[in-house]
Amino acid sequence: MIRMVTEMPKFDVVGIGVNDVDAFYCLPEGYQLDRKNWTEEAKIQAGGPAATASCLCAMLGWRTGFITPVGENMLSEIAKTEFVSRGVSADLFISYPQAKPVFSVVQIDPRLATRTIFSQLTDYVYINPADMVLDAVTEAHVLIADSYEPDAVMAALEAIQGKACRSVLDLESGGPEWLWRAIELGTDIIMPLHEARELTGEASPQEVLQALSKRTTAQLVVTNGSEGSWALTTNGIHHQAAFEVDARDTTGCGDVFHGAYAAGLLEGMSLALRLEFAAWMASMTATRVGGREALFSREQVPTQDLSLLSESLQAQRLFVG
Repeated sequence: MIRMVTEMPKFDVVGIGVNDVDAFYCLPEGYQLDRKNWTEEAKIQAGGPAATASCLCAMLGWRTGFITPVGENMLSEIAKTEFVSRGVSADLFISYPQAKPVFSVVQIDPRLATRTIFSQLTDYVYINPADMVLDAVTEAHVLIADSYEPDAVMAALEAIQGKACRSVLDLESGGPEWLWRAIELGTDIIMPLHEARELTGEASPQEVLQALSKRTTAQLVVTNGSEGSWALTTNGIHHQAAFEVDARDTTGCGDVFHGAYAAGLLEGMSLALRLEFAAWMASMTATRVGGREALFSREQVPTQDLSLLSESLQAQRLFVG
């Protein structure tokens, strides 16, 4: 193991999670099985839930590092290049020479705005928590983590207890015991509604959130794609509708939602504005092929069509330049 760092900088955001490389292709109309078919859109792009969320924070101007395993191979080079090109520091990468990112093939049907993902984990090497630079996490303002590096994420969550660091957790998988412990330790929990239903045994967003709240004081949010998101507040349930767009590919929408939520925390936005900003950024992602195609820089945000946004959100410093 080699830590890829010399002198440790301070970070606003530290992410921890799986890194992956995705090969996207769009199904052409009238394609033929067992034949060579031409498609108008195909690309290779890095991905990963907390990874993409961290890339968005970096592009919005926040000092961002990401803890993830990288190796000496083509897929790792693609992942590293993507991180750095979007402003994420390489200082927290952990080098395991044999490690490879998760490799996924993403089949997109533009007519239905659906995507089918085939992933391979064969050569992925999980982080040894002892290899992490935990000081970088405890000194950060926000930790963004997914559930695909369970040991590393749990070590980070335990390390930041009592610190000022907020933790935005993307909990889309994991065993019940691990999930409940993460929910107890985190400060901002965002879960897909289907995962939260399985964990709690409840059905409606309100019932699910109430059940989760019995085990944590965290800010709780559940999401369900085009139906939007629901958050538990002291005044009841706050629902944020999804923005209606001409969707092409929903890959990465949830990842971007989490990144925008975290950026909203750093910007000092209220919960309602964080959720609105996150929903808007996720909707922009759905209009492109690839989960990182609509990661706007801080300079680009005010130049987008903001007509669907509330006046309160448009008045935030991020939108006024």
